[in-house]
This record gives sequence, structure tokens and C-alpha cells, in this order.
Amino acid sequence: MPEHDIPSWNALLAAYAQKGRVDEAHSLFSRMVFKDLITWSVMIFGYSQRGDGRKGVELFRTLVLEGLEPDHASFTGLLFSCSHAGQFEECFQHFKSITGDFGLAPNEDHYNIFADILSRSARLEEAEDLIKTMPFEPDEVAWKALLNACKTNSDLKRGQRAAEQAVGLEPHKSASYLLLYSIIHNARSKVCSSHQ
Repeated sequence: MPEHDIPSWNALLAAYAQKGRVDEAHSLFSRMVFKDLITWSVMIFGYSQRGDGRKGVELFRTLVLEGLEPDHASFTGLLFSCSHAGQFEECFQHFKSITGDFGLAPNEDHYNIFADILSRSARLEEAEDLIKTMPFEPDEVAWKALLNACKTNSDLKRGQRAAEQAVGLEPHKSASYLLLYSIIHNARSKVCSSHQ
């Protein structure tokens, strides 16, 4: 394959990353003479999907140092990497930098990832506020992230609100019903055990 045929190299890189063969993808990435924003974004996603979010964040920093302007896809990979690495504060800083440093408006994926990391960090009130104030209608992904965190943190009232929203968006899917049932069951179990 010619060195300058970036789309073909990117396709091969993406295939390795999607199959979980991130070490092979990294080897290919390192050998590529020419890289574009897609090349970098594919590697950032590859690392985050493998659960190596820190490497994804490092790669994003290198992308910026190389003089490339991140786009929505590269920011999605970055926030996903921060989320998988449990780096809440860093995720927050990068979320703000989308607009502040790069002049882009965060998209729905960016908001959903940020709502997810707030939820998984047990910052449920902040997550709910973020979801309610998104500049577009939140989808079931955001509400289910909050709902799942309500289950983990035994927050029945907030869980009921999140379930109502999620069920309204996907009335024929059982996941939200099951999460709400689990929250109610756990709350009842705690009440019963405290009376013994």
C-alpha cells in the first residue's frame, strides 16, 4: 500500500482497533509516515475501547501538540477515554475546552459521555441537572446512565424520574423497567432489614 494512501491505512487501523487488536493497530500507527485527524481519532478510540483510557488521553495531547485541530470525533474519543480511565476532573476540563479552547459546540455524544461519568462518580444531582439542561432533547442513553447510577447508589426518587424519561423514549425496551424494579426492590430490602 502506498505511504500516502491515508484512507486505506486508516481503514486497516480501524479494523485492528475494532477487533481489539490495539497493539497491532499501534504498531501500524507508529509506522505510518502520514497521519490525518481520522488516524489519530481511531487510535484514541482503540485505546479507550480496550480500557486503556490514559493512553487515549496521552494520544489526544500529542495530536494537539502535532498541530492538528481536534474535531467532534476526536473529542468523543477523548471524553470516552477519560470516562473509561475514571478521570472525572480531566473529563470536565476537556468538556469545557471543546468550546473554550477549540470553538466547537459540544454535541449529544459529548453530553452523554459527561452525564455518564458524572453518574458513575455518584454525582447524581449534577448528572440530572446536566441532562435537563442539555441544548437538545436528551436521549435514552443519558437517562439510562443516570438510572443505572441511581440503582448503584440506591436513589429511588431520582431513579423514578430517570426511569420515567427513559421509558418514555423507549417504551418497548425492558432495560429501564428492569433497572427501576431493581432500585425499588433494593429500597424495600433495606427497609425490611432495618426493621429486623
